[in-house]
Amino acid sequence: MQQPTGNLLVRVSAAQQAYPVPGAMVSVFAADDSSGMPLATSVTDSSGQSTLFILPAPPSSSSESPGLSNPYLAYSVRVTHPDYSDVRVDNVSIFPGITSVLPVSLIPASLGENTTVQIETGPSGAGGANA
Repeated sequence: MQQPTGNLLVRVSAAQQAYPVPGAMVSVFAADDSSGMPLATSVTDSSGQSTLFILPAPPSSSSESPGLSNPYLAYSVRVTHPDYSDVRVDNVSIFPGITSVLPVSLIPASLGENTTVQIETGPSGAGGANA
């Protein structure tokens, strides 16, 4: 039996989503992995969009009865660009058969400083938006 999958699309922008950010590196990590090795990476295109990440998800049956395991798998996403502060989004939920869209808004790095902004999402999915 083939492992179920879900999809993730990351849209990177700046200035409160007014401008797409091309050339940003998007890396996806397993939430429980401490190795620091990404499962997948992509560079955003001219519209600030990553390629479609196809990620393992639990079987749909895990959401059919109360008390079973979570009906999603959690991932962490890191977005980097030399002109902006890094952003890390934790607990991005991937559900089987669903494409989740994660909007990430970058903040310009001030005077050469590059800090990391960490965001925690909930089980409602990647930023709550589904394509």
